[in-house]
Amino acid sequence: MPRRGVARLLDEYWRAQARIGAQAAAQTLQAWGRLDPANVYRSGQLWLALVLAMVRGARGQSRSNAVAFYRLYRALETGYTVAHPDVPRVQPENLPAVPETTSLGQLRDEWASSAQLVRVPEPDDSELVTVEPFDWPELDEEAMDRAAVVSMVSTGLARAHTLVREAEEDDEEETPSPDTSARGRLDDPSFLADLASAGRGAANAADREAIRSGRDLVDQASKRDRRVVGWARVTDGDPCHFCSMLASRGAIYRSQFSAATTSDGDPRPDDPEGLKRYHDGCHCQVVPVYSRNDHFTPEARRLAREWRDVTRGTSGDESRRVWRQHIEGQRRARRAAENERLLRLAQEA
Repeated sequence: MPRRGVARLLDEYWRAQARIGAQAAAQTLQAWGRLDPANVYRSGQLWLALVLAMVRGARGQSRSNAVAFYRLYRALETGYTVAHPDVPRVQPENLPAVPETTSLGQLRDEWASSAQLVRVPEPDDSELVTVEPFDWPELDEEAMDRAAVVSMVSTGLARAHTLVREAEEDDEEETPSPDTSARGRLDDPSFLADLASAGRGAANAADREAIRSGRDLVDQASKRDRRVVGWARVTDGDPCHFCSMLASRGAIYRSQFSAATTSDGDPRPDDPEGLKRYHDGCHCQVVPVYSRNDHFTPEARRLAREWRDVTRGTSGDESRRVWRQHIEGQRRARRAAENERLLRLAQEA
């Protein structure tokens, strides 16, 4: 039975990872302002070097945050945690192995520091937890660098190059007057708007690449963890129809037999790969499941009830269509309410 505080920890985890991604996106967009449309190649190379260094730093934060989460989450779910990957354990020679222990309080301190949270003491902080040996995966930093470069070039720099080339071609088709430059089109508001849009695309890519290491670490570590029986998706605070649909299905287990169908009869994936699909701006996380007794988070349970109510009498593509309408309607209502709240605050100021 999961301990009290697991649902809160899951919420804190996606929020902590989302902050890392959002900061990377903001810094990437700020650096995009240095791009010189008159010399995209040179300024683009400088921008890419700067952003890649920033993404590497963010990936380190994402990894450290994922480690702290994993150790505390496993302890709360199973009563056992795993050794920290950056703290080697030294076993004295000629002495019998003694199980290492830590406390829930120490694990919570580690998590709060990583997630930049105010630590509130808990009644069971002094409870000891056995630390099991664990072979943490080594993340392929070079592969992540390559993925980051491809992603940010394809979404940002390649688009900028195309926009500049199209602008120059438009200028060449016109008859220039003696007092105009062949690059006058680069000051056109529509061109600048398109260039800014390319910057936002690159920022979304940086967001995704910044938290890749945390996602990959939890994914690969949980596949090695003998106590893990399955996986579930935890959504962010404003999930799209696709993410909320995945979360509504609860856990996907290692066993293909137990993962045969969903509650509405739709086929459920027989492995966690389907859970790990992320779109731009997505801050969902896939977390391990340690028990078959209760494979629904409170959020997943709510979404499962909504799915049954909304899609009753439908199936397949029709179910997904009405679900999409339902979720998008909820998102529009939330944004309208937030806009109204901000407007009211502005009027009262």
